[in-house]
Amino acid sequence: MSATSTTVRPRRRSRADIVRANDAAVRTAVIHCVAEVGWDAMTLSGVAKRAGLTVGAVYNRAESKSELGNIVWSDAIRQPLTDGVNRILSAAEAGDAAALSSAFDLWENDEILIANTVEFLIASLFDDELDEVVGADMRSILQRLRVDPDGSPLPAHVVAANTLNMSMAFGRLLARRSNPDMPALTDAQLAVSAAFAAARSPEPRPAHQPPVEFYRDAEISPEQQQIDTATLQVIARVGYRRATIARIARAAGLTTGSLFSHYDSKAQLVSEAVAALLRTPAEMWDAYSPVAEEHGPLIGRAMWVADVLRPENARNWALDVELARIGRFVPELSGLQAQVEGHHHTNLGVMLVGCFGGDLHDLPFEDPFSAGSTTR
Repeated sequence: MSATSTTVRPRRRSRADIVRANDAAVRTAVIHCVAEVGWDAMTLSGVAKRAGLTVGAVYNRAESKSELGNIVWSDAIRQPLTDGVNRILSAAEAGDAAALSSAFDLWENDEILIANTVEFLIASLFDDELDEVVGADMRSILQRLRVDPDGSPLPAHVVAANTLNMSMAFGRLLARRSNPDMPALTDAQLAVSAAFAAARSPEPRPAHQPPVEFYRDAEISPEQQQIDTATLQVIARVGYRRATIARIARAAGLTTGSLFSHYDSKAQLVSEAVAALLRTPAEMWDAYSPVAEEHGPLIGRAMWVADVLRPENARNWALDVELARIGRFVPELSGLQAQVEGHHHTNLGVMLVGCFGGDLHDLPFEDPFSAGSTTR
C-alpha cells in the first residue's frame, strides 16, 4: 500500500435509512408472527424480539396491536388481495378457464400471505379498530362483485356468479390455512366456475324458502342449554380470545366460579357447546337436502346459498368462520378444522364473503348454478 493511498470508510446510514429498515423489520416480524401463532397470540413483545428491536421501538410505530395490524395490512396485504380478487373475477366474467386457473394459482401461491389474509379478515370481525381499516378495505374490495373494472354496474346474474366464485376463493384460503397441501382446482371445477357468468334464461325460484338451520335441537338440561347458548353467543359477538369465562358466565346468568366447577378450561366449554348445539356446514346442507330432492340439486343449492346469506344470519357467519380459524391454534379444538375439509370450505367461504359483501341474499343464484351445470 502506498503512502498516498486512502481508506474508503463505509457510509454511515442516515437516520431515515435506519427508520425505513426498522419499519421493514417490524412489518416482516408481524407477518411471520401472525402466520405462525395467529392474530390472537401475536404480541408486540414477540414482534420486537423477532425484529431485533426493543418493545419501545415497536410502540413508537403504533400505540396498540390493532393499530400495528392496520399498518401492516395497508402496507403488505391490501394490494395483493385487491389484485387477486380482480384477477379471479375478470377471468370468471370472461369465461376464460385458463386465465381463471392462472388467477387461482397466484391466489394460493403464498402461504404467509394466505395466513395473514385469513387472520386479519376474521380478527376484524371482532375488533373495532381493525374494522376501521381492514374491514372497510374488504368491504370496498368486494364492491368489485357488483361492478366491472370500469365501475359500471353488472347484471344480477353476474353478481351472483361473482359471489359464488369469490366464496370458493375465500373458502380455499380458509382450507389452505388448515391444509397447505390441499389439491389445486381441477379442470372440471375451473370450467364450471368459468361458465357461471354466462347469460342464461332465468331459473324460477320456489316462493317458499325454508330457513337454513345453524343450530340443532339438543337433548340437554335447561341449565346446560343456557350455558352452551351463552358460550356461542359471546364468541359470535366478541371472538374466541375475548370470550372470557367471566363474560360467558354473565351471559348465562351464572357466577364465574360455578362455571369453572363444570369445566377445566374455556376450550373444553367451547368444544362441548359446539358439539351440543352447532351444526357444521355439512350438517346444514344435509338438513336442507329435502329441498334439493323436491326442486332439484341446482335449485336446492341456490336456495341454500341465498338463505345462508340472509342478513339476520350475520352473527352466525362470524361464529362459524371464527371457530374454523381457532381450531388451528387451540389443541382441544382441533376437531373444528374439519369444517374446512372437503367441499364444505366453500360453505364457509359464502359466510366470509357475507361478512363483508353487503346484502347478497336476493341475487339469482339459480342462474350461475344452471349455467355451470352445462359443463358437466
